[in-house]
Amino acid sequence: MKQQQPKRLFRSPKGVVTNKPIYVRLMPEELEEFQQIANQEVRSISAQARLFIVEAMERYRNKAEHQ
Repeated sequence: MKQQQPKRLFRSPKGVVTNKPIYVRLMPEELEEFQQIANQEVRSISAQARLFIVEAMERYRNKAEHQ
């Protein structure tokens, strides 16, 4: 019997720009906390960073609309 390959799970949503990374430097304590959050959420640190950035941009847009 032929085994089926498991469906590939993509770490980023379809269409995400992957050839233009954004580099961020954190203090050691910030990085440690960030890694702990990513681990709790079962995400890579890159996926967690993307989520934080997207959520912050949404809050920024909402704040700008109400000013």
